[in-house]
Amino acid sequence: MEQAIAELMEDGEIRRHAKRAYTVYASRRKQMAFLIDSYLANKVTYKMPEGGLAYWLSINHPTDTGKLNKKLLQKGVSIIPTEPFSFHKTGLSAIRLGYASLTQEEMEAGFQILGEQL
Repeated sequence: MEQAIAELMEDGEIRRHAKRAYTVYASRRKQMAFLIDSYLANKVTYKMPEGGLAYWLSINHPTDTGKLNKKLLQKGVSIIPTEPFSFHKTGLSAIRLGYASLTQEEMEAGFQILGEQL
């Protein structure tokens, strides 16, 4: 196993793969920012992530994300409710949206539905 990895490193395959992955994820990150601005402009605030593969969106009004998730599930969209992550068991009015495995079409459909439900 170590020999195989060493050969991939020596051949530059790992570097090429990392460069391709970076290009794909940078494009998805940019696309997600565009969709947030397009569908949720007055509903959330966010900062483009410097690392990782997800955005944290702060919803501009108090929102129970558990209830929001139930409404979204009826439309084929799923989020993870954030209330369980609160130290005080209070609502965070925030959602984490990952973009690593979504196509542009899936992201756009999801944001359209999310925009309708917020």
